[in-house]
Amino acid sequence: MRRFVVTFVTVAIDPSDSEWLQVQLSLRRDGLGLRRLALHCSAAYLASVNKAGCSAPLDEFTLHAVTLFNSLVPPASSISEESLLESCLSQKVLSSRIDDHQFDQLCLISTPANHARLLSVTSCHASSWLAVIPSRGLNLSLDPDEFQFCHRARLDGQLEVGHGYGAESSLSRPTDILVPNWMIGKPAAFDLTVVSPLNSTTLNEAGARSGSAAGKAEVRKHNANDAKCTELGWVCIPLAIETYGCWGVEAQGSISRLAARLALQLQCSKSTAITSIYQRLNLTLVRCNARALLSRARFQHSVGEG
Repeated sequence: MRRFVVTFVTVAIDPSDSEWLQVQLSLRRDGLGLRRLALHCSAAYLASVNKAGCSAPLDEFTLHAVTLFNSLVPPASSISEESLLESCLSQKVLSSRIDDHQFDQLCLISTPANHARLLSVTSCHASSWLAVIPSRGLNLSLDPDEFQFCHRARLDGQLEVGHGYGAESSLSRPTDILVPNWMIGKPAAFDLTVVSPLNSTTLNEAGARSGSAAGKAEVRKHNANDAKCTELGWVCIPLAIETYGCWGVEAQGSISRLAARLALQLQCSKSTAITSIYQRLNLTLVRCNARALLSRARFQHSVGEG
């Protein structure tokens, strides 16, 4: 399995032990869902026992599985014999507890840059692009090279550090997209900005709180554009997103508002509309990121050959 990941996912670069640990986490925790049987066998066995509705006393195999499971999670997430018999415990719930603890351990041994990356890439909707149904006709697909670099970037913050990759543009303008009748009859001046949580000016905050880099970008955009937008009668709305897919608070609110309108127009649920919007936007982001990384890699290769 590790050879498969090296060959087809990580651009033929052998993943480190910490990266391999990350690969085994769920998509929600920035992994690839390639779970280790030895790590999750107790969760699968206990979920089966719980579903079968067994009664006390528990046999020695089940007691051993309970002990093994509790050794893989913190005390707050452990289970007792009583909870196994009385509660509804699916494998998804139990394996998520193991993943959460593994993720916490991974954060503890990570460098500041990798910690910031982990917090950003595991934020809400950041991994939505992984659930997109590929369609070349709808521009919802990735080339093989793009796919590999997308996953490599998720696993290795060093691809970004030191290259100014994902740095915010210094160009100041009041809007990228002007949307009429957004709020109380006023147009919305959407100002899109992509920022890196690994930037030296945001790294400390990004390593402490998810979305802090996007939050700081929103403040900068308001400071730069509020006066001009007010003069024009517009509402300044920064759409800040981090290079790993974490959206700013104002952007999330605006997307929710757009999704409500889209749901009414398409006669679908708001949750479906929100999912669709985030999937397309985040797929576009990771595709552009991958192309930037590919361009840099090819340039470095050509320079090396020269």
